[in-house]
Amino acid sequence: DAAGALRAVASSGNLLEDCAAVLRQRCAAMEAGELAATIVALGEKGLEDASLSAACRELTARRAALAGLPAAVLVAFAVAATKSTAIGPCLAIVIDAALAAVPQWPAADAIRLLLAVAKAKGDFVAPDLKNALFREAAGVVAPCLSELPAAELVRLGLAASAAVGSPA
Repeated sequence: DAAGALRAVASSGNLLEDCAAVLRQRCAAMEAGELAATIVALGEKGLEDASLSAACRELTARRAALAGLPAAVLVAFAVAATKSTAIGPCLAIVIDAALAAVPQWPAADAIRLLLAVAKAKGDFVAPDLKNALFREAAGVVAPCLSELPAAELVRLGLAASAAVGSPA
């Protein structure tokens, strides 16, 4: 499939601008999950490109479709936002989609999302939305604190310290 091929080329790190240009041309015809995954593949490579931003605007227009995406996709999107400001404007809709689902997520996924949101490039997420995410995630993480591996506790501490140090 064309979306899979586009992601594969983007993931290789080659022809990133060309991939973004093709994505911009085809994004309206792509399913929301495919579009999000392709944006993630380009964002993970740190691409800063107007075509990638345009694809993000298309995804933003489909915010309702994001609610059904799995935790792994939403977390990957937030992680990609730590590497590319071009996808930062979409981060708020990713958080919106995650808010309803976080209570059913494993604590590790919630922690990874918190850390990625706290470390995202740019200032694209309103403080109230970040605070809402931290509140929802606290409900998942708090009951598991005594059982979390040290690596997850470190990630949680980094997320909390980044959030305290930010304008949120």
